[in-house]
Amino acid sequence: MLEIALATEIVCESAQEHIAQMFATNPDASIVYALKDSTAQDFLKVYNAFPPATTVEADKIVVLMKPGLAFGHIEFILGDCLVTSDDAPNNMINSWVLEAKGGLGV
Repeated sequence: MLEIALATEIVCESAQEHIAQMFATNPDASIVYALKDSTAQDFLKVYNAFPPATTVEADKIVVLMKPGLAFGHIEFILGDCLVTSDDAPNNMINSWVLEAKGGLGV
């Protein structure tokens, strides 16, 4: 009888390695925001509530932007693992960060 083992191990993609790869392919990109602790949690509340609503969990958020591009790249990190990433218009990212830092009423 053939037995099939199911993979139960969760693979962790290193956030540090992923960001290094982003810089390797986008050398003119820069980290414009690095959020952690309560600021990261406040950012997630705003981000997750924005349509379409999501349930992303992270304890660190890194935002990369490139000069001349209207969209930025958001990395969601839990521990040292990349949870997911997303692209969004720079003006939206900036407003989400401002709100997370207490600059706008929620």
